[in-house]
Amino acid sequence: MILTLIAKRILIAIPTLLALTLVVFLMVKAVPGDPAQILLGERASADAIATLRRDMGLDQPLLVQYGIFLKKLIFEFDLGRSIASNEDVIDVIAHKFPATMELAIAGMLFAIIIGIPTGLFAAIWPATIIDFLSMTVATVGVSMPIFWLALVLTWIFGLELGLFPMSGRLGIEFYYEPVTGFVFIDSLLASDWSMFTDGLMHIVLPAVALGTIPMAFLARITRASMIEVVKQDYIRTAKSKGLRMWMVYCKHALKNAFIPILTVLGLQFGVLLGGAIITETIFAWPGIGSWLLESVNARDYTALEGGILVTASAFVIVNMAVDLLYRVFDPRMRLT
Repeated sequence: MILTLIAKRILIAIPTLLALTLVVFLMVKAVPGDPAQILLGERASADAIATLRRDMGLDQPLLVQYGIFLKKLIFEFDLGRSIASNEDVIDVIAHKFPATMELAIAGMLFAIIIGIPTGLFAAIWPATIIDFLSMTVATVGVSMPIFWLALVLTWIFGLELGLFPMSGRLGIEFYYEPVTGFVFIDSLLASDWSMFTDGLMHIVLPAVALGTIPMAFLARITRASMIEVVKQDYIRTAKSKGLRMWMVYCKHALKNAFIPILTVLGLQFGVLLGGAIITETIFAWPGIGSWLLESVNARDYTALEGGILVTASAFVIVNMAVDLLYRVFDPRMRLT
């Protein structure tokens, strides 16, 4: 049953991903500038530029260029070479994507640990000072610009108090050969607890900055969903049986209120993957986001194309996984 469902979702995702490749291709082509001119420099002759354009296939119609791009992507898993560094885009993405994924997971963990209990407490004691304070925190969190919060966190906890490192993924004293590309997994595999601790200290500030807005959304949606669920008859029945309050709210109510929460989790995690540019830039985090910003500044169209495509594809895959998780929390959906 589950394998059939996964196969159906993959078949549905294929047209979406194909449409995504077309959108990304056309969007990057619309960016002003000539890749051949950028690659050869301003002093290059017209003949040299024309030759390079021909070699790169840029003299072909857009439809032909898209066909070549799609053929290389599907049959060769080739996203081309970076104009700025002449590296394979796939290799660069494979090197940088784990850092972005690690930061997105840490940011989402912060959002879950703070956001869901905040919304839960607000729903348990509505119209009280707890509810007011919880929703004030949520409102401030969703209204706060990421760049401003990142700078404030860096200033207070990095510069003034010196509690956390202000930039980078690891201290300069650590050097290791990546196995998985994930610092925490690699440090555990190597049993290097000092590197694990250092990585944890480095990720705290960027994770808090990145996870604050999702935390606020989770708090608000948890409160709204829980308030609807606690009005149901089965919750009143559970209370009348003398069950402990934590069991009534956490085991019974929260599980049935989790579908909208799960929806927000999936959407926000996708946003974190694609929206970490500001956070990664401020904290000098070596991930996809900061690399895409460098690619924009360098007019590196090939890198932009590959980076945006991979990030957007990850967003589609995350939401497909969330769709499958719905069946875990709502048995009625297992029949669809």
